[in-house]
Amino acid sequence: MKHFTNFRKGFKNSFTDFVSDDFFDGEELDFHRSINGYKPIPLTQLITKPPVLSNRNIWIKDESKRFHLKAFKALGASFAIKKFIDNNPGQYVFCTATDGNHGRAVAWASAINCMQAVIFVPISVANETIQLIRQERAEVRVVNSDYDHAVKVAAEFAHDTGSVLIQDTSFEGYSEIPGLIMKGYLTQMRESEFTLPDTVILQAGVGTWAASVILFFLKYFPDNIPKFIIVEPEEVAGCLESAKAGYIVKASGKYQTVMAGLNCPTPATEAIKVLTRCVDHFIGIPDELVSQAQEIYKKNEIDSGSTGASGLAGLLAVAEIEGLLDESDKNILIFNTEGKISNDSEDL
Repeated sequence: MKHFTNFRKGFKNSFTDFVSDDFFDGEELDFHRSINGYKPIPLTQLITKPPVLSNRNIWIKDESKRFHLKAFKALGASFAIKKFIDNNPGQYVFCTATDGNHGRAVAWASAINCMQAVIFVPISVANETIQLIRQERAEVRVVNSDYDHAVKVAAEFAHDTGSVLIQDTSFEGYSEIPGLIMKGYLTQMRESEFTLPDTVILQAGVGTWAASVILFFLKYFPDNIPKFIIVEPEEVAGCLESAKAGYIVKASGKYQTVMAGLNCPTPATEAIKVLTRCVDHFIGIPDELVSQAQEIYKKNEIDSGSTGASGLAGLLAVAEIEGLLDESDKNILIFNTEGKISNDSEDL
């Protein structure tokens, strides 16, 4: 297991350090409410808990109930595509790279706007995941490399063909669309009423979604900002390693993990600015904790895939690391970011 306490964290962070006030105009929630099948997802409480968490109130945002896609990624992709079409009326081919959920969301959002989508996936993506993306009427192309290279291939495809890249990670010269995706994610926070948490556990791939949640708290609870803890696979801990180095680095591990949605070696350029300034602790967890977390969710009748369960898995790890949680950390917010594809397959 890896752990880094972030000594670079600032103590007077404001959302204005990272985004403009327009980021919080609420447009994304109004848009998502207009989509057929939208239902707000309330927070639920973890009732059946292991002894190590018995004295904590664990609140869960369960994104396995998000549309038929069973993942939060639908919020970001749909809003980004909607805004692009509003600002640039016309007929387009949208493209992206993905480990699963984001690509399926781009395919779905393209289809409901009567547009085509081309989705690039790294070689590690499961066949069932590919079939689910194709069911959303998208073309899928397999890249014989890792996620980072798939992003590069998707960007080159967009440049060469005039397609529109809807990527959920930012890099040099590319930040507007990821910013819209980040804004789209705010719906999951706006639609819920919740007790202000003492600690928030956030899983991170490239970090865009985690940054969105953090920005929400900076905006609306500036005087009561909770403790933030980032969870990654120990073999793909790019955010942890970048925070430790003080600049963006590609993760040094083997890039092998059951947490497929977090198998993203290099953090997003804009997201890592938020994480390095605002996160208290980064941890890299072993895969075996995920199955433990899924069993706990199962006992609570919550459908969770491996990536979805990584937040709870991270909490199990955090509870065993001396000094990360204290008696004041009574209310803890975690996210089940996705459900399972099926009972016997890899998750998105």
